[in-house]
Amino acid sequence: MTLFVMLNLLQHLHHQPIFMAVTAHQFTKPVSFLLLWLLIILGIFLRVDRGDRFPVYQNDDGLFYTWAGLSMLENFSSPTSLSVFETNNPFLIWRSQYMPFEPVQEFGFRIVRPWFDLPPLGTLLISLPAYALGYRGFSQIPHLIVRLPAFVASVFTLLGTYLLGKSLFGRASARWALIFFAVWPLAVFSHRQSYLENILTPFILLALWAFYRLYALRSTLYATNVRRWLWRLVLLCVMIAGWIKIPGFGLSLVIAYWLLAKKDWFRLKQLFTVTLISFGLYLIYGHLIGGPAFWQTLTNQAGRGAYLTSWFYMLTTPDVFGPIRDGWWLLGWLALLWVGSRPGKANRFLLINTILWMVVIFVTSGRENTSPWYRYPLFPFLMIALGEVVREFWHSVTQTRAVSQTGFIWAVLFFLFGLTGWELAGFTVGSNVLRFGIVIVIAVFFTSLVSNHRVNRLISQLVAASLIGLMLLGNIAAVRRYPFLRCPPGECLEPTKLSIPFSIE
Repeated sequence: MTLFVMLNLLQHLHHQPIFMAVTAHQFTKPVSFLLLWLLIILGIFLRVDRGDRFPVYQNDDGLFYTWAGLSMLENFSSPTSLSVFETNNPFLIWRSQYMPFEPVQEFGFRIVRPWFDLPPLGTLLISLPAYALGYRGFSQIPHLIVRLPAFVASVFTLLGTYLLGKSLFGRASARWALIFFAVWPLAVFSHRQSYLENILTPFILLALWAFYRLYALRSTLYATNVRRWLWRLVLLCVMIAGWIKIPGFGLSLVIAYWLLAKKDWFRLKQLFTVTLISFGLYLIYGHLIGGPAFWQTLTNQAGRGAYLTSWFYMLTTPDVFGPIRDGWWLLGWLALLWVGSRPGKANRFLLINTILWMVVIFVTSGRENTSPWYRYPLFPFLMIALGEVVREFWHSVTQTRAVSQTGFIWAVLFFLFGLTGWELAGFTVGSNVLRFGIVIVIAVFFTSLVSNHRVNRLISQLVAASLIGLMLLGNIAAVRRYPFLRCPPGECLEPTKLSIPFSIE
């Protein structure tokens, strides 16, 4: 059904009017397409290369989701896997304990049957590579196989970030967003793990892109047909999202907000109907397959606490296999506040969607939630905002007669927050060098702010290009070196070697 909807949408998009004459714009299309996929390939390479070594295996739920999916593929009526709910759980069938050693803490296997900790679709998708390669039951599956769905999902997350950013702020902003997203250490390490949020994020981006495009089209017969298919795509994503993970049902609330704001009552009724059908089918599925086990698990899920410090903790502690001092997490939030405070439909769309998903996280998560994977759907919003900020910054130093206050402010912030990759990579920069560096940045951009002399402009452009280049290179260095500094060879679990079982069916 997904393929059918997308093919029809692409068919309608293909028949839009084009210029018959060859123009410079047409020549740039292949270059833009090539650049887009080169950046995506860079991002995927950084995620896949040694992606089974860090974050350390057994510290994410990918294996347990794979087990759950394998059990359903073998017997759909008997899902089985590790559960986080152990106390007074009559459906617990097996209990064991890891041998404790650092940095892996004691962690008990709590196998339950039937297993309803999460909806089935995401776990089924995660288990497909292992199933196709012949793995069955509760076997130790090689890390790369477990994490393969996360790598694939990150392709669509990067592409979706570009498409949404382009629709909101244009191609230049979208390219910057994609460049930064491709090399951001926190995102790279997070996208290596088969958490359900990584599977969910592309559907969120696709739904928001389709929804924004739906109202951006002009009123023509062609646009009416495209709108119809865009809206169907939104509804399809809404129906799928909740079956990946319960917070996915929150996508309906995000779309409903905008429909209420636009007073589009007809589509709001359709959205409500689709959401009700999707959630109702999920309840029917759980009741028919598990009965009491399903309802008990659903009750346990609803018992997670919400605390006033939850979002304070989340904003101040970027985390992947423990806290990570990645300044781009805060830089992204600063960019979001900057962009969101500006007038404009696109600015409001980005800011409000981020806030609404923060509410979804708050409602569906627990104490100090803190668990890092809840934040993954927010990553694209932060990078889109940062992409727009860098576009403005670069424009202020290259296309205007004098550097604006925007250029001055963000040059300082880029120095303070954007160069943390070098420290993550293990490079030590002397304190006096850092102090001298920030003084130089302030002096150069302040001088350009008050004087539009050609020499000042050239110097500010050189410093701006150097600053952005150092930010990107620092992040790439962090991705390559940080795993070995955080987890030296011999001190962490070694990844299970890639192998194929002999009993491939």
